[in-house]
Amino acid sequence: MLKLWIEENKIEKPDYPDKMEFYEFQEILRITDEIKKDISKRVLFSLKKPGYLKFKFNNLTSYEIKKYLINSVLPDKYDQFSPRKSTWGEIVSAEILKVFRKHLVPVYKLRYKEKKDWAMRGEADVLTYYFDEGSLIIAFTEVKTKASNEAVSRYRNEMQKAESGLSNNNVDEPEILEYICQRLYDEEKFDLLQIFDDAFNNPESYKKEFHIFMIMEKSRWGEPIIDFFKEKSTELPNLTINIVLINSLNELIDETYDIILDIAEDVVNDFKE
Repeated sequence: MLKLWIEENKIEKPDYPDKMEFYEFQEILRITDEIKKDISKRVLFSLKKPGYLKFKFNNLTSYEIKKYLINSVLPDKYDQFSPRKSTWGEIVSAEILKVFRKHLVPVYKLRYKEKKDWAMRGEADVLTYYFDEGSLIIAFTEVKTKASNEAVSRYRNEMQKAESGLSNNNVDEPEILEYICQRLYDEEKFDLLQIFDDAFNNPESYKKEFHIFMIMEKSRWGEPIIDFFKEKSTELPNLTINIVLINSLNELIDETYDIILDIAEDVVNDFKE
């Protein structure tokens, strides 16, 4: 479904540091209601396990379901730190990695928030993995979602903060791997737990990738936003910068959450274990 909405293009930057790549994602055509519904479903299931929601909704009226989602699941619309935007951006970034890069998500971290508007533990917004010719690759991703008409300098600053945050994972024992192992144990995914525990204990057993996602209004995009990477070196190996350009991003984020309230009962009831 995602590929019906956006397409990926590599940005060639031969004069930038080695092992650094740039990709641009743009809308192919105007987003359809079907795609919006699909995004809403993915947001909902990234925040709560479908099986748990099915159990929960079985005991609630439609009015009570909406009240539960607003009070206990969905980020607050008017929170000054814009958790709705950051949560939405993290989920869409994970979907892009799954669809376009064939990554796998070991644990949906957002399901484990202690409070719905709190930030998550770990020095990465998204953690994914895949195998390349039998070798394990773990990808650490930072996401910045900017749905406003801010100055280029603000976008550059956000990119720099993302790169700095990712550097905390460029160590032998990234904290987030231990966190993922705990969650895999909780979910009884023991085969996958063994893989990640081995990775935590033996840093030489896997390779690292690093990703930065900047999700932003298309009208604000300009290459000066990423030019600072040419001016500075990065210690991160295999760093990929992903620019996701969306028209009317604020409106789309709001619509996504509104749709969740309308479709939640149906999509959960349609879910099959």
